[in-house]
Amino acid sequence: MGYHSGPRLIETTLPRLPLRIFHHGSEQDLGYNTIHAPANVTDGRLNNTAGDPGNWTDGHHNWLVTANRAAQALNATGYAYRHVYSVGTGHCDSRVILQTLADNLVWLWYN
Repeated sequence: MGYHSGPRLIETTLPRLPLRIFHHGSEQDLGYNTIHAPANVTDGRLNNTAGDPGNWTDGHHNWLVTANRAAQALNATGYAYRHVYSVGTGHCDSRVILQTLADNLVWLWYN
């Protein structure tokens, strides 16, 4: 979703698209231990991965913060969305997929 630029795209896309959106954020997702970038960053540093990509320090790679901001933007614009937060899990953790996939497919197709 473009890290921290995604909510701006959601908020400014008109007309609202006929989408149902599921996304998930893990407690220990990528960048969970990095500093948080401001929500209104506009200076072009959004994807700065200079240095070791496993040790981002630019404040723009905390996926959980981004997932939460995207959920707020989806809610504010009236999209049908489902945001799952999982405790004690990491990025693309298969335990989350196994526990939520069936329910999310029912939500996607039948609601």
